[in-house]
Amino acid sequence: VAILIGGPDWPTSVTCGILQLNIPQMLLGTLPVIFILSPCVFAGAFISRQGEDDMWMTMANVATVCAAVGQIVAGLTAAVCTVKTIQDHEDELRKPRPEHQAVAELTKKGEHARGIFIQVTTWSNLSFFDKGVLLMCVVFHLIAGFMFVMMAEACFLPFSVDKSIKAPISEGGLGGNPLSIVVAPWGHIALCLFFIAVALHILHCCIMSQRAKNELKYSQNPAETAEERRASQTTTGSKPSAKE
Repeated sequence: VAILIGGPDWPTSVTCGILQLNIPQMLLGTLPVIFILSPCVFAGAFISRQGEDDMWMTMANVATVCAAVGQIVAGLTAAVCTVKTIQDHEDELRKPRPEHQAVAELTKKGEHARGIFIQVTTWSNLSFFDKGVLLMCVVFHLIAGFMFVMMAEACFLPFSVDKSIKAPISEGGLGGNPLSIVVAPWGHIALCLFFIAVALHILHCCIMSQRAKNELKYSQNPAETAEERRASQTTTGSKPSAKE
């Protein structure tokens, strides 16, 4: 129960699935999380009413502290239970099991693939185009981040959860248009730079992934001719290796 409510969501869920645990029991064991989530819900509700009375902001702060304390306690309890189980059953947990063999083989293949990916993405092995894409991505991200933080007032209208979107801009609202929170032209420029940087990042990742797959395929099939490999490298824009 401590791990279900205090452990990280994704790893805990995946581990339960791998172990093929009983779903109704997992759902039942997760129910106590309501005591951790409730203060967060109350904090949001109190913040939405902070404009009515100073009391609501004070209650929101108290609820936030309670939520933080509850999450810390749950996390520490999960960690203590995990460490105690490892200490009490260390010898049994160290024993190799037949079902671990498939995992070991996948891990070995994964290490080989990671090694190839690291080699492919090494700066000295990148083409001029690859380096240009990376540098533009970094520069655009830095500029967009600077504008989001240091030029926030020039890029976006001030808005908080206790305000109404339908309220006039002069009263802290958005005039009924959610998109009006972006202030022209600096807000649009910052967002454009950010999305261009994201697109460049995705492009670079796709190129590197395809190139690594080609290298992995070649390593698994050494009989591939040098001409076929050069053609594959030309398609993805990679540099030929020193061996060639």
